[in-house]
Amino acid sequence: MIIIDYKMSRRAVILSCPWRKIGYAETYDDPFTLLIIPKELLEKNKLIPGSSFRYICSDRKNIKNVPSCYLDRNYMAMVTTCEDIKQPLKVPILVGILFLSGKYIYGANKKGMIKYIFQPENNNYPRYIVASRLGRGGIDYYVRVEPQPWVDVEIPSANCIENIGEIDKCDYNEIIAEKYFLRLKPKPAYSLPDITFMPLYYGTLFSIDPVNCRDIDDVIGWKRTDEYTEVSIHIAHVTAVPHPEFVINQTVTIYPPDKPNYNLLPNKIAEDGLSLVPGKRRNVLSLLLRWDNKNGFSQTVREHSIINERALTYDEAEIDMEYLIVKEWVEKKLFNEVLVDSHAFIEKLMIYTNSYIAERLTEVCSNDAILRVTSGNMERSPALYMLNSDCIIQKRSSRHIHLSKEYYTHFTSPLRRAVDQDVHNLVRKYILNDLSVKDLDLCKRRYRLRKYNMRLEHVRFAETEWFWLQKYNEGIVNFEALVINIQQENILELLILEYDKRITILYNNTKTLEAADLPECLWKTGDKCIIKLLWDKTLGLRGKRFYLEQ
Repeated sequence: MIIIDYKMSRRAVILSCPWRKIGYAETYDDPFTLLIIPKELLEKNKLIPGSSFRYICSDRKNIKNVPSCYLDRNYMAMVTTCEDIKQPLKVPILVGILFLSGKYIYGANKKGMIKYIFQPENNNYPRYIVASRLGRGGIDYYVRVEPQPWVDVEIPSANCIENIGEIDKCDYNEIIAEKYFLRLKPKPAYSLPDITFMPLYYGTLFSIDPVNCRDIDDVIGWKRTDEYTEVSIHIAHVTAVPHPEFVINQTVTIYPPDKPNYNLLPNKIAEDGLSLVPGKRRNVLSLLLRWDNKNGFSQTVREHSIINERALTYDEAEIDMEYLIVKEWVEKKLFNEVLVDSHAFIEKLMIYTNSYIAERLTEVCSNDAILRVTSGNMERSPALYMLNSDCIIQKRSSRHIHLSKEYYTHFTSPLRRAVDQDVHNLVRKYILNDLSVKDLDLCKRRYRLRKYNMRLEHVRFAETEWFWLQKYNEGIVNFEALVINIQQENILELLILEYDKRITILYNNTKTLEAADLPECLWKTGDKCIIKLLWDKTLGLRGKRFYLEQ
């Protein structure tokens, strides 16, 4: 048990400051408590993501009314004092609006460039003063800026590094990707070393993916003899090759609308070198499901190499005889249900594989096992990555409620998700007894998983904004939604029911929503509402507004 004197000054780091209304921070002294910084301290001390400070805070309480990505902690505590502030050494390049049409300017620099207000699209950062050669008046511009250290001034400064274009003529999909820092750069270019192949697995082998998919993570195998029938799931053996820290920071492959994928790994590796493309020999981690005539059903994890024979699309699979044979067997012997199509077949089989790996890891390395866990603290809770040991310490369930799994992890997409690579290393070390896999300190593993959780939250934000843009262009502007979480400072999380999309919005109303259990609160978790989407594109992405009706 960790016992902390919360009246002592300790050091913390800012994680986020949504809408500059409130701040959230973490401290290494207590990994299970989220620190909350009120708006007045946030502004007074010029805190932004990455700022560190010494603090004094109140006694901790059970966590509630916080962003869902922080619900892997059990407690929260309100910061009452901030001191010894240290700003981050580098703030990321920000994209946002330069207000050329504003009523006020802030003088000019030595080169005669007028100073305007710049409002970042990312709401974790304050507005900045930015000098530009663009003339005053007319249409506002989207620009990219490089923030300068925020020291002893009310409004910090930033240097304009690129004019993107007039606010109503920009590629909004691209602006959204930059807003959430989805494509980290520079992306390292590295090549694969010489690979020693594992023993070759023989059988009928095929993959099923979307049209034009090149980053193929998984292949399905089928083998039948007089003694047994075997269905196999083969996953790209990505961790046999060392990868740079960039992979951890990038976390996932990004799939922006109407643009090429931004792969987690270099394109030549993700789409060729390690991808399970047809006709190429590749190393894999395999789950073998065998129905033996004498010994019954067994499940085994092995290292193999395979040569994928065919890459099917979902539509092609529906009329493929070998797929239909495997599907019928799996429906009858493994799931005892009829699966509607190839999408359902692949999804169900991957969920089964992930669940089996999670169960095995909790048996052989209970402390180190990485799980995908849902929280009981909010309606329709999103899943978060957690260590099984943290679930045990915090006395919380390890279940993935939505999948009805006691243990669940991510194992089947190592080309696309960094956490799957971490799980692969656990499988190699503890199930396959591979002594070459290095140990990783539990504390470092915990904070890596939290980085993944926050990064995936940013991806979710971007995907939701792409969704709104698509639906608005299609003329769809009314949506039925469910209130699933009420954060402090009037911030709502809602679930768009028809599309299974989560949205986080700042709710402006005369009534406050500081705590979800206040009797005067307008909204409660579990409430249904209608969201009406309005958009004035002359204001760019900031022209998007939501009206909520009960």
